[in-house]
Amino acid sequence: MKKYIAGAALALTITLTPVSTQAAGLTETQIQAILGILNSFGADATIVANVNASLRGQASSAQLSPSACLSLRYDLYADQTDSTTGGEVSKLQRFLGVNPTGFFGPLTQEAVQRWQASRGIVSSGSPDTTGYGYVGPRTRSAMSCIPNPFSVYTAPLATPTQVPPASPFIPKPSSTQTIMVVYPNGGEQLVLGSGKDVDFRITWSSLNLSGTASIYLHFTDGATCLLGSVPVAEGSYPVSIKTTNHQCQNIPREITTGTYKILLTTDTPSTSGDQKGISDSSDDYFTLTVVPQTTPTITNVTAKASDPNSVYAGQKAYIYGSGLLGSLTIKLGIQEVQTVTTVGYSDTYAEFTVPTRPQTSVVSMTVRNSAGLTSEPHEITIVVPTY
Repeated sequence: MKKYIAGAALALTITLTPVSTQAAGLTETQIQAILGILNSFGADATIVANVNASLRGQASSAQLSPSACLSLRYDLYADQTDSTTGGEVSKLQRFLGVNPTGFFGPLTQEAVQRWQASRGIVSSGSPDTTGYGYVGPRTRSAMSCIPNPFSVYTAPLATPTQVPPASPFIPKPSSTQTIMVVYPNGGEQLVLGSGKDVDFRITWSSLNLSGTASIYLHFTDGATCLLGSVPVAEGSYPVSIKTTNHQCQNIPREITTGTYKILLTTDTPSTSGDQKGISDSSDDYFTLTVVPQTTPTITNVTAKASDPNSVYAGQKAYIYGSGLLGSLTIKLGIQEVQTVTTVGYSDTYAEFTVPTRPQTSVVSMTVRNSAGLTSEPHEITIVVPTY
């Protein structure tokens, strides 16, 4: 029986030339019906492919130059890249004769569709409905030159025009596991101890990962300082001086002004068997400025060096003391409080503009720094000019 089918199929392959196919005007339904008959009798996949090519007016495999086999580990589909498939997108592109860009775009999908159609695998539909343009298990098997192990629907055909229903196609999810630092990823200027609830937020993206992500500051000398741990799915970690308090959780080391990278590690073992889990770090170093977390002190407030602790309403005044770096909130008075915000230029010096008042008066002054710490009251005289 197989010899008979093979002979009939070979005869059909030889006789159905492009000219006769065009003359016959076969519809897609009729072509699929003929291919379904061959499959129902267990015809060899090569014979089915040759008949399919002949019916469509294409060259059969006997007329085509032989192609090299290709072994792929992953299912491949649109928008995948070499970085997520271990370079397999470029391998596929070279196999199909497409410029190897490492990105599975429209041109690569069209090349896959042409290859699938020429081999009788699938010739219509879409990657999501029939797998047309999707390099799944059946297509990967055909590319690897291994006999197709996947069953084919072979329901009895009532008439030559009956087409068996297409099996539902469900793309296989990618098994690639990744985590990638998004921010800070190198070159940023960040501040720790800005006075905000969150100084900055570390963010990342991940694929096919669960469990916990541990977030580290990576020093230039190779030391890693644990900031904290959160579920991988959260995708971000807030950093503030209130939570880090300058100290590393895992080593006896203090976080100071300097350059760092972010290191992310997970407790999800790699599918390759690496029990250390999946990890990533910033592409380059970023700068972190740490504001000292000390209670501010005021030693002198003046408008003129010769007139200490006296300032003039509506004019600039200068504060000398310690713990003054960063954003500052100045409060003047006790019952009728006037509030002024400014920025300290260094740990020991800041300046601000004195608010106007109805008359010259002696007031109590305090300074709250970016760490949320407030100085002891300091008495000053605010002079209101009479001119």
